[in-house]
Amino acid sequence: IRGRYTAYRSKHQGKKGEEKAARDEAAHRKGLEDTARGYLSEAQRKQDKPRGEGRFGDALRIYRAFPVKFLEITESGATVRGELLQLESRILELFTADKAAIESALRDGRYDEAVAKLAFMDAYLGEEHRGDYAELKKRADRGAAGRREAVQAEVAKKYQATDAPFRQAMKARDFRSAALLMLKFLEGPWTDEERPFAQVAGADP
Repeated sequence: IRGRYTAYRSKHQGKKGEEKAARDEAAHRKGLEDTARGYLSEAQRKQDKPRGEGRFGDALRIYRAFPVKFLEITESGATVRGELLQLESRILELFTADKAAIESALRDGRYDEAVAKLAFMDAYLGEEHRGDYAELKKRADRGAAGRREAVQAEVAKKYQATDAPFRQAMKARDFRSAALLMLKFLEGPWTDEERPFAQVAGADP
C-alpha cells in the first residue's frame, strides 16, 4: 500500500502534485485506520468475557481473526499485536507451570489431581500446546482408570470377608446379625476413593 502511493506521488512533478499525492495518501491511511478500528472494537468486545473467565485461548483466537492486512500498517493493528503477545505469554506461563505440576502428580500416582489440573488447563489453552495437552490427558485418564480398578478390587477383597458370615446369618434368619455385619462394612473406615465402591458392594447382596 505504501509502495503504491509512493509510486503515485513520484509521477507528479511540482509542489501541487506532491501535495495532492500526500493528501490522497493521508486520506487512504485514515480510511484503513477507521476500518481497522472497527475490527479492533469488535474483537475487544468479543474477547472481554472469555478473558475475564480465564479462557485465554478463546480470547487469543478472537484477536487472531483480526485481518492480517491491517496488522502492520495501522495503529489498531499494533494494538492487536500487543494483545496477541500478552495472551501468548500468559498462556505459556500458565502451561509451563501446570505441565510441571501435572507431570509431578502423575509420577506420584495423584491421578485425580492431574485430571483436575488438566480440566483447568483445557479452559485457557490455545492451539499451540494441544498436542502436549492430549498426551498428558491420555496418561492421566489411563492412570485414573487403573487406580479405580485397583481400589475397586481392594474393596471387593474386603467385602469377601463380610459376605460369607452375612450369607450365613441370612440363611439362619438371623437378620439382626446380618444387618450389623453389613452396617459395619458400609461404615468402614473407607477413604474417599473407596467409599463409592463400598456402597455398591454393600448393595450387591
